[in-house]
Formats: sequence, structure tokens, C-alpha cells
Amino acid sequence: LLTKSEVSALLSSDKDDLFPNASHLYTQQGDVIAEKYAQAKGDDLFNPNDPTTLYDVAQAHLSLNDNYKLTHADYAEVAKELKCEPEILQAIAEVESGKEAFDVHGRLEIRFEPTHFSSDETHPELSSGTSHYGPERNYKIFEKAYQVDPEAALEACSWGKFQLMGENYSHLGFSSPQEMVKTMAQGEKAQLPAFKKFLQHKGLEQALQEKDWGKIASGYNGKHYKDRHIKPGQKTYDQKLKEKYDEIKKRENN
Repeated sequence: LLTKSEVSALLSSDKDDLFPNASHLYTQQGDVIAEKYAQAKGDDLFNPNDPTTLYDVAQAHLSLNDNYKLTHADYAEVAKELKCEPEILQAIAEVESGKEAFDVHGRLEIRFEPTHFSSDETHPELSSGTSHYGPERNYKIFEKAYQVDPEAALEACSWGKFQLMGENYSHLGFSSPQEMVKTMAQGEKAQLPAFKKFLQHKGLEQALQEKDWGKIASGYNGKHYKDRHIKPGQKTYDQKLKEKYDEIKKRENN
């Protein structure tokens, strides 16, 4: 395995020449680390075109990066500031992106929101329709939008573990959506301060303290959360939060 200092050096290297299009902004350097590790070890079995191999090797080495994975203690620190239970914050994260902030290719989890993207009339497919394309389709659409208007494309996506919209960058303490995405690509821990600021920006402290799932859902997912992409029999966002919170509490007590 690489040492922590070696991982740190790789993570801080310039990626502009390594990734096409916008991917130098949003790609965790796990794939770079994996390839460099394989080259250094002379591992002929390593296949950089195999997402599973890439992911496994990258995860092993990125785990040495202090910024990479969030722990319960990290959530507890933010929860103390917000005066709420850390499990509530974890529930939001897991409902938003499952348990991962990055996909199997080392890319930030995203959802491209067409209705948040403004483009000229020659690209109607980029500013209409729904966001439910699936992971690969999301990135294909995003890359097309990025070629038309980079800043607008970055703002029209929700990013990372907490699925924060790029258009909120200024409320989250960033000078640009580019800075926001680059910061989030450093790891899960780098995304946590923005999550806290978003909750504060939305004035959700009391709702979090009272476990008012409806108010949390409305503030985080929009006031029309009960009507958004809900099929018969599906749970609404507030119900998902409550269910996930109960699941996490049960998990921790076992």
C-alpha cells in the first residue's frame, strides 16, 4: 500500500492534463492513485478500464486520505454545533446519496437538473425533462451542458454525499461553483462544512432539533417534496428520512 504521505502527494497533483472536459473538477483522484500504484508495483493484472478493479484499488488507497471518509465523530461534531442528533444528519446523507459520495469511477455522485440549466434554444434537451437519467446518463448530459455553459452546468447539478446544488455555492462559502466542486472532490470530509452551512442557510436548526421530518424535507428537498416524482406506494421524502433515521439508530444499538 502507498503511505499516507504518498497518497497526499498524489491527491494534490495537478489533474488538468489527466482528465478530459470538466472531469478534473469532479473526479476523486482514486483512479490516478490506483494506476500509479499498479505501475509502481508492476502489477500486470491491473486493468485501468475495469471499473471494479479500479474502484477496489482506489478505495484501498484513498482510505489513507484523512479527508476521504466521514466518521460518526465527524457527524457528531457538526451535530453538536446544530444541537441535534448526529443520526439525523447521517439519515439525510443516506437518503440523498446512499452511503457513497463517489461512484465506481471515482466521480462525485451527481444529479443533473435540467430545469435549473439555462441554455440557448439550440439545446432544448439540456433544459427540459427530468433529472432521473441514471448515473451514466447524468454525466453524459452534464458534459454536454458543460460544453455549452460550464458555470451554468455546474450550478445545475447536485453534488456529492449531501447532493448540494451548485447554484448554492455562495451560500456555502465558495467563490464559484468550480471552487465548490473542486473542494467536494477532495473527499467526504471536505463536503461536511458545506452541508452544515446549507442547513443553516435554510434555517433548519430547530426542525433538526425537534426531528420535524416534514420541515426538514421541505427545507432540504423543496416545499413540493410530497408531489415530486412520487409513484403510488412510494414513500415521501419525510417518510424516507424518518425510516432511515430509525434504521441508523437500530444499527448503532446492535
